[in-house]
Amino acid sequence: MVLSLLRSALIARRYIRPTLDFFLIPCFGVPIMFSAWLLIFPAIALFIVQRILEFRKTIKDVGSLPGIRVLISPATIISNLMPRIPYITTGQNSAFKKKYGLFVESGWDAFTVISALPRTSAIVVLADPNAIKEVTTHRGLFPKPIDQYIGLMFFGRNIIASEGDEWKRYRKIAAPAFSEKNNTLVWDESVRVMNDMFDNVWKGAPEVTVEHAVEITLPIALFIIGIAGFGRRISWIDELTVPAGHRMTFKDALHVVSSEVIMKLAVPNWASGLTKRTRKIRLAYDELDQYMTEMVQARRSAEKKEDRYDLFNGLMDAADEEGEERSKLSDRELNGNIFIFLLAGHETTAHTLCFCFALLALYPDEQERLYQQISSIMKELGRMPTYEDMSLFTYSMAVFYETLRLVPPVPGIPKVSAEDTSLVVSNPEGQKRTIPIPKGTGIVIHTPGLHYNPRYWEDPHSFKPSRFLGDWPRDAFVPFSQGARACIGRRFFETEGIAIMTMLISQYSIEITDEPQFADETFEERKARVLASKPGVTTTLSAASMQQHYHRGRLELTSAWLLVFSVVALYVVQRILEFRKAIKNVDNFPGDRRLLSPATILANLLPKIPRITGGRGGQLVHKHRHFAESGWDAFTIISAWPRPAVFVQLADPVTIKEVTTHRARFPKPVHQYKVLMFFGRNIVASEGDEWKRYRKIAAPAFSEKNNKLVWDETVRIMNDMFDNIWKGAPEVTVDHAIEITLPIALFVIGVAGFGRRISWMDDLIIPEGHKMTFKDALHIVSSDVGLKLIFPDWAMGLTKRTRKVRIAFEELDQYMNEMVHARRIAEKKEERYDLFSSLIDATEEGEAKLSDRELNGNIFIFLLAGHETTAHTLCFCFALLALYPDEQERLYQQVSSIMKELGRMPTYDEMSLFTYSMAVFYETLRMVPPVTGIPKVSAEDTSLVVSNTEGEKRTIPIPKGTNVVIHTPGLHYNPRYWEDPHSFKPSRFLGDWPRDAFVPFSQGARACIGRRQGLVLLCLCVSVADVACTRFFETEGIAIMTMLISQYRIELKDEPEFAAETFDERKTRLLASKSGLTTTGLQKCTNFQVPQQFHAGSVLSELSRILEVRKAARSIDNFPGDRRLLSPMTILGALLPNIPRINGSPGGPLTHKYRFFAKSGWDAYSIVSAWGRNSAFIQLADPATIKAKSQEVTTYRARFPKPVDEYAILMVFGRNIIASEGEEWKRYRKIAAPAFSEKNNKLVWDETVLIMNDMFDNIWKNAPEVTVDHVIEITLPIALFVIGVAGFGRRISWEDDLAIPEGHKMTFKDALHTVSSNIGVKLIYPAWAMGLTKRLRNVRLAFEELDVCYMRVLFDFMSLTAGPKQRYLNEMVRARRVAEKKEERHDLFSSLIDAAEEGVETLSDRELNGNIFIFLLAGHETTAHTLSFCFALLALYPDEQERLYQQISSVLKELGRMPTYDDMSLFTYSLAVFNETLRMIPPVIGIPKVSAEDTSLVVSNSNGDKRTIPIPKGTIISIHTPGLHYNPRYWEDPHSFKPSRFLGDWPRDAFVPFSQGARACIGRRFFETEGIAIMTMLVSQYRIEIKDEPQFAQETFEERKTRVLAHKPGLTTTPVRVPLTFRKR
Repeated sequence: MVLSLLRSALIARRYIRPTLDFFLIPCFGVPIMFSAWLLIFPAIALFIVQRILEFRKTIKDVGSLPGIRVLISPATIISNLMPRIPYITTGQNSAFKKKYGLFVESGWDAFTVISALPRTSAIVVLADPNAIKEVTTHRGLFPKPIDQYIGLMFFGRNIIASEGDEWKRYRKIAAPAFSEKNNTLVWDESVRVMNDMFDNVWKGAPEVTVEHAVEITLPIALFIIGIAGFGRRISWIDELTVPAGHRMTFKDALHVVSSEVIMKLAVPNWASGLTKRTRKIRLAYDELDQYMTEMVQARRSAEKKEDRYDLFNGLMDAADEEGEERSKLSDRELNGNIFIFLLAGHETTAHTLCFCFALLALYPDEQERLYQQISSIMKELGRMPTYEDMSLFTYSMAVFYETLRLVPPVPGIPKVSAEDTSLVVSNPEGQKRTIPIPKGTGIVIHTPGLHYNPRYWEDPHSFKPSRFLGDWPRDAFVPFSQGARACIGRRFFETEGIAIMTMLISQYSIEITDEPQFADETFEERKARVLASKPGVTTTLSAASMQQHYHRGRLELTSAWLLVFSVVALYVVQRILEFRKAIKNVDNFPGDRRLLSPATILANLLPKIPRITGGRGGQLVHKHRHFAESGWDAFTIISAWPRPAVFVQLADPVTIKEVTTHRARFPKPVHQYKVLMFFGRNIVASEGDEWKRYRKIAAPAFSEKNNKLVWDETVRIMNDMFDNIWKGAPEVTVDHAIEITLPIALFVIGVAGFGRRISWMDDLIIPEGHKMTFKDALHIVSSDVGLKLIFPDWAMGLTKRTRKVRIAFEELDQYMNEMVHARRIAEKKEERYDLFSSLIDATEEGEAKLSDRELNGNIFIFLLAGHETTAHTLCFCFALLALYPDEQERLYQQVSSIMKELGRMPTYDEMSLFTYSMAVFYETLRMVPPVTGIPKVSAEDTSLVVSNTEGEKRTIPIPKGTNVVIHTPGLHYNPRYWEDPHSFKPSRFLGDWPRDAFVPFSQGARACIGRRQGLVLLCLCVSVADVACTRFFETEGIAIMTMLISQYRIELKDEPEFAAETFDERKTRLLASKSGLTTTGLQKCTNFQVPQQFHAGSVLSELSRILEVRKAARSIDNFPGDRRLLSPMTILGALLPNIPRINGSPGGPLTHKYRFFAKSGWDAYSIVSAWGRNSAFIQLADPATIKAKSQEVTTYRARFPKPVDEYAILMVFGRNIIASEGEEWKRYRKIAAPAFSEKNNKLVWDETVLIMNDMFDNIWKNAPEVTVDHVIEITLPIALFVIGVAGFGRRISWEDDLAIPEGHKMTFKDALHTVSSNIGVKLIYPAWAMGLTKRLRNVRLAFEELDVCYMRVLFDFMSLTAGPKQRYLNEMVRARRVAEKKEERHDLFSSLIDAAEEGVETLSDRELNGNIFIFLLAGHETTAHTLSFCFALLALYPDEQERLYQQISSVLKELGRMPTYDDMSLFTYSLAVFNETLRMIPPVIGIPKVSAEDTSLVVSNSNGDKRTIPIPKGTIISIHTPGLHYNPRYWEDPHSFKPSRFLGDWPRDAFVPFSQGARACIGRRFFETEGIAIMTMLVSQYRIEIKDEPQFAQETFEERKTRVLAHKPGLTTTPVRVPLTFRKR
């Protein structure tokens, strides 16, 4: 088969390729790279056909027995990770979930699973006891698939990973170890461990509550396996001393090994050192191996053998007593087997007991029956029971067995057929059916299916231990498997389990913890909840066991792979030959030789690797350096992959002039620009006669009248900014000048390009027939053209952002069509000089006309080319003027002199007077050209002559199709033409200057038509020669510069972190550049070094393959940080633990604090991800940058808006202040601000004091000591009660309000508590899933009850209402509004209603509910969690607590009464403690912003260096609160709790728990008032201490601090567990 396929491939290569080349070369002029694809496609086709045929054959081979037909085998990782998808995957844990259900569907006590990938396979799944007995009895016919267990040989070969004679040897040696003496040891140790727990851990407590019973059963099982397995007794107290020669205690090693076996199985050895967790696991395995080896050596070297009965010694004794040397166990085999016993016994026992206790709690009658028998026996014995008494506890055994029946530890026991055979199965009707079993077929004993088979177990879903007291179907009970390979440790397991159960039941009754949210659940719902299971170590192993041997089809699979490998080899050889040929074709001209083309995603992700990739970085970074290294004013780049390509980069003005002059030899590669025809054909995507026609029509539009319009509108816009935006301020500071230049450029292009005047204020009214304003459409189109270029049309509807972009393009097209129509039907033609009108006039008056689509296409190109180009050039211009104040002063003197002489605003006619303005503008374009490369392509075989600094000449052969790039920075920094090229010297442009070495507008016939008109078509390399038409760009730029310089001096913003930087460092920082729209657009086409001349029609698919990650990787100038696969914005990225290069860790910012910044070397770092939304993230911990950005948001919030889309989910009750921006946010802020009044703050204080006194008197009842397992039990209800009255005006007491009002299904308190506590659930689960479980239904009901008309459509669909349903918020609004006499109330709800009704701006009921809900969400858990951490810190630092107490008691003593809100300012240390808590554990670990456009941020480091980070549009910028709060540059000893740091002067800009700027937390004072009141009241009455817990008695302070302050991600930073004791003062 292999040979025939290879022969077919070679025939195809030999005959088909030449034939196709014969026909295709004349058509396309180039040979098609066909060979590799010609072989790959037939290989894939053969593979698919082969799979289909094998799949059908496999079904027939097993007699077409009914079952599951899936694409992906259940043995694969992806199948076990994904949910069940019909015909694709079986889903996770499907065996236990379905139980006997799949057999019912099959109609037989067997079914089959047939899968196609990764290889065609059949699995026969059995629940027929007779068939199972046959399988387990005939070991030779149905052996265990041993090769699946190779991974379990961590410590050596063992009884599990063996078969045949080897297994018999292990069995023979191991069996004696599982002796009655060992069983006695197990029983005695189990009793000892349980008594130790009762006395020293539970301390005889009358009641013990655990969140999960596994917290008890796992350590018990560990302690027992320690002594009974290894002969090492382990106590409940940690052993802290690590023996000499070790790095971990035996207990810790044993615990990690037994708990982390799943990770050991999943992570390959080479990856075990990648993370801290995997390194710890590796160490634990090494340590346990060493401990076992030492135990073996100690046992063998002992002079006197101690009589011991643990498994380890039992195995050694049995091995040593074997007669023949070959029968003995080696040390590795001994370790391997004892490890397997550890693995099999630890979690299996713990989990089985866990389910056992759950079932006893669910069935109290059965528990009572068990207790009666145990107490009767123990009373009769009059002592502790021993192993000899175990047989008396018959009901304990019955309970244990019934648990194993209902919840078997392993859901599947695998076998494999060693030969062709058959099995007979039956069905409920008693019919028989023979199943053919081909050799290699997988067979799985389906334990749950057998244990729930109603033919053998009456009422199988009920817990009935009594079924095991009499006769019961033993062949239908296989938790320990059956036959010779049944579990060797069964008696060990039973002894341990029954001893533990007996001891526990004799002392304690077991009940399900009462939890309010489950109060109304039915028994079946409770049972389902408590017995919910998931795949664990055992289950996972079982799933792995379904990975059967599939010998069938292996030859065919190999043939496909062999064919693929041969294709790859041919491809590689072909690439090598083509690469060498490409080098020779350019006469081996110096340059870069690399594997990867810079156009590939991989090359843009990797750093520079010699011979592999050139790394990240652009032409503007290197400037003339590559040419200097080459020794010529040219260099070449030749890459091999994805296809050989040659680029000739030029910085020789003579050669460049030749290229631009001879358009026929070096045309523009127009076919690359086809994708830019969004609105129609245009001057960019054209060549030849078509281009000439467009040029002829377009040139008159760029007229002097249009230039005058540009000047006048620019002056008007600038004056409008001075008067109405800056309002004549003496000083205006911006974090990035782009916030000024971008909107100015947009406004100018709006009026001068489209004839539509746009103001600084938003035009909010959307015209009829439209979905978006003209301004918004224009802004989005100009800003998001990059997305439109990258995403194919079919993908533009996939996300909210791309849908918005699609709408913007459609809307702008519609606006332009309407403008064309209105202009053409107008009776009297208004004289207008904007480009759009001028193009229409030129079209109608001339012979050459434009269609409407061509008109739209061309005006769009002018928009695209001009918007950001002007803005960015001016931005660099202002930066250079600030860097060179002498040049700025010279410019100002000329500008002021001319304007003084004119005595008025300058007009367009005076533009020529501003010679120094022009010189400054040109020098900026020289130093920072908008486009770094202008592409051409050789239309024929030709050559170019280049020179060097010595004046030598060299001819470069230029084969047809070679890419030729005019390297603008290389030319502009060429020292042969520009003296001191790195300095800013505008005067060089006042006299004679080398015009051929200055090409920001290209050269020749295709030089920029809009050079003078602000629409610099550089990014698209539009080149239309007409000197008379080159004034828009210069006109706009000079007008803006003149107006600004005449009014304001430009200086660099003072930032302390950059105070010590040198001039060159400052210059580098300010002039740092990135690839933006302009550069990005060009790089795709020219200077991005595209690997080849694209074939016509292929450019769209090529561009579509350029993923967002490519843009992100290059766009932030390779700023240091994290490079990973998963975006932190994805659910998967947020749920997974930290995996290097894959994702970060949940809660990572607070875990790592400032570490990533220290590693970065800057007070910022970046995250670039390859998958998920928003692939670039900038994390900030630089207060100057953050403050600047916040001010920017305050003044120009449109530049760094809040990413409102991410908050849309928070509009569950209505639109609100959080999920809004712009004018809507201003309206909400205006209405909400009065609600947060001093009267409301006073209400907060008074109610907090009242609630605390109520707690002291009626709940704690002034007890001398109060202990809580988690302080959240106190802080959450307090915060709930405060928000209830201060937020909603509804007072809630500590006592439950049990009466549910008429028309409701839940009390207000319960609704409020459930909503505030379960908002996370609401965020995660989609609406349709909210009815799936009892908890979700309860959450949905709570939202319903609290809401007015929340999710009406959903509830109507689900028929939840039979009529109008009352809602608490709705009732409160209605009651407040219809009240005849308005009661004066100061809660937020009432205040919002008053503010909305009394002002011009009003809130709808939905908006009112939405906003009050947000205040509830923001206030409830935030306060509770912050106070939890605050109390924890005070308990950890008793000296600080005492200092706080002394101040509080002093103030209270002086007052002689309860403190009021007016006294709050006296409690300075309370506020300091509160602020220090917020500093150390901020509630929100990141405050997100998003860049609305391409911009940059300047950050610093500890050395005072500055660096500018490019910020592309759409980049997420996060204020990294922990990083800022732990920044050692601003906080001395940041990891210590020092409230006193907040008493004097402190770095306020480095403290942002409430954010900053206009969008800082509106409820900050509410939060502080409540927190300080609670803390003051509590500390005045009680001393706070960490709860004493024996298991933590030996921990160090740092360990205790880490434990108590442990946190987890939630809506706010959430404490894991803060156990505290409050002692009455």
